[in-house]
Amino acid sequence: MVKTAQLAVVGTALVLGGLLTACTGDPGTAGPTSTSVTTSAAPTTTAATTTTTSRNLALPPGVGPFNSAVCVANLYASGVVNGLIPYLNQVKKGRPISDAGWQDIQTTLPDAIASSTPQRGLLQQFGVPAAFPAYQDSDDLLAAMNAVLDAGKAKDAAKLAQAFDRLQTASALFGEDCGALTRG
Repeated sequence: MVKTAQLAVVGTALVLGGLLTACTGDPGTAGPTSTSVTTSAAPTTTAATTTTTSRNLALPPGVGPFNSAVCVANLYASGVVNGLIPYLNQVKKGRPISDAGWQDIQTTLPDAIASSTPQRGLLQQFGVPAAFPAYQDSDDLLAAMNAVLDAGKAKDAAKLAQAFDRLQTASALFGEDCGALTRG
């Protein structure tokens, strides 16, 4: 119970941190220094955002619903997604990510990954049927988090954008799994 409360606090902090960063932008990027700027920019191309369609998941009869503690990775994934949106927006606008931004990615993700790694074991511990998609989706979520971390370590904006799209999709799918698991 204490561990669940600690995880909820950390997940909430990640989400709030993400929202704060989204409101203030990348702390390492200086704002405009003039109020009258004339620019002529070429059209930009942005990566397509992957959307998911509901799979209308339901647990087999007689199974669940489960306590929300079964979905610990969902808390961390939501915080990571929310916290990284400002960096992704910079990349999509063709702006570089500051050293502080890359450092943020490199220091935030290892904790989220470590805290999400026991997810498969939690699903098993709670008795979630092995055929339920949460197992594969949690694996995909961890792989996507690691891909974002790898892009952050390499300071590769193009790979970051691809990995982030993958993370958003994996987070949405696992979130849907969690909704079905906790609602029954």
